[in-house]
Amino acid sequence: MMSSKFDNRFVQNINIKHSQFLANLRARERAFNVSQNRIHQNNMKALDDSYNNFRQRSVTNDRSHNAFIDSIHERRQMTDTSTGQKYNVEGYYEHNYVNPNNINQQIQTNSHLYDPNVNNNIGEYYNELE
Repeated sequence: MMSSKFDNRFVQNINIKHSQFLANLRARERAFNVSQNRIHQNNMKALDDSYNNFRQRSVTNDRSHNAFIDSIHERRQMTDTSTGQKYNVEGYYEHNYVNPNNINQQIQTNSHLYDPNVNNNIGEYYNELE
């Protein structure tokens, strides 16, 4: 039976070199992970920016599309200055009135002499829209 004996200095040198190799490997892995993380974060930010730009363009396009459709149907948005309520009004009449107690009661006219609040039924009162 043959026995072998190791040289302690040789084993210590190998162990030191192996420890240095592992330390270098860990340092390279950490640097690689940091780099990959940075690339991932940059890609996610670019995707977020792209999506936000898309949403802004979409909102702008929707707004212009709705304005175009409203112009085809001769609709416009007007405000009751006494309540602040907004209404979509059909047509391009000069004077538009709404009963704030019943928004289904609307009057439109081009006559500047017409007053919808003269001789009304009880509970009917009209505010002019602007």
